[in-house]
Amino acid sequence: MRRFIPLVLAGAVVLALVVGTVVLAAGDGPPAFTVGGHSVSQPSIDDELEALAENEILQGLIEQSGSEPFTLTDEGSVTANLAASWVGLRIAQEIVRQRVEREGLESTRADEIEATTLAESAVGGIEAFGAMPEWFRKRLITRWTAVAILQRELIAAPTPALVEAAAAECPSGRYVSHILVESQLAAEAIKGQLDAGVDFAELAVSNSTDAGSAETGGYYGCLDGLAGAVEPFLAAATTQPIGVVSDPVETEFGFHLILVTDQPTSAELASVAVVSVLETATRNTAVEVDPRYGTWDRANGQVLPPGVTSAAG
Repeated sequence: MRRFIPLVLAGAVVLALVVGTVVLAAGDGPPAFTVGGHSVSQPSIDDELEALAENEILQGLIEQSGSEPFTLTDEGSVTANLAASWVGLRIAQEIVRQRVEREGLESTRADEIEATTLAESAVGGIEAFGAMPEWFRKRLITRWTAVAILQRELIAAPTPALVEAAAAECPSGRYVSHILVESQLAAEAIKGQLDAGVDFAELAVSNSTDAGSAETGGYYGCLDGLAGAVEPFLAAATTQPIGVVSDPVETEFGFHLILVTDQPTSAELASVAVVSVLETATRNTAVEVDPRYGTWDRANGQVLPPGVTSAAG
């Protein structure tokens, strides 16, 4: 269950009260920002800002959130909150890219798939992403691939801080997985395999009719997010002893075998790891930002729009 907040939308919500615009550059101009000796040009940033501002699906999502739309004016400008939010994200991604390059980390096909998911989430979802120009989609996936690589590294050897952050997202401490099949006979047969030591995730992938959770080894989500689940599934998920597979539980959808654990799963770790990667990358990093986009708030790792002062002073 991914809870990664679309970063463009998050920036819009946080900075919704900012007033002003940023005029898009007509020529090469000075760098938009420089980090680690690498500069990114204003036209590169401005092309992306224009693509975001012209995406009607993204605009609709922003309006639904109650935030100020990212307007592209006749004079070729966008609202300052969009520019600052986007440049801040680009800086974080560039720092991550440099780290991946420095450490010689290679991408996998799984990283590229995860990068596509992250890119879609960052711009409001799969439909908004699909409406972006092809050149922009390729850029987004390339950048998010570096983030996905570091995310994978973190999940493979999670730090206590990461585990704690994931656990904080699930106050009940109950992580629910299930295998759904059509008949009680099928459920009992699978239960027999589980009792004999066969891996739960393996059997979920090969047998569960719940396609969404089957892809993640049967993982369904933190109990705190399952309030709308049907009974008696919810009752079993709430009371089932930790680490013990339930007997078949019948609902209108079929028969469930339910397993509850008390440790964050890789899916839960992934949902906070990407945020951890970006926050860690930007905090206390020296960055130069062109004043037309705002100022670099080093303590908080973000770009503040022109005229906005850091709360940290």
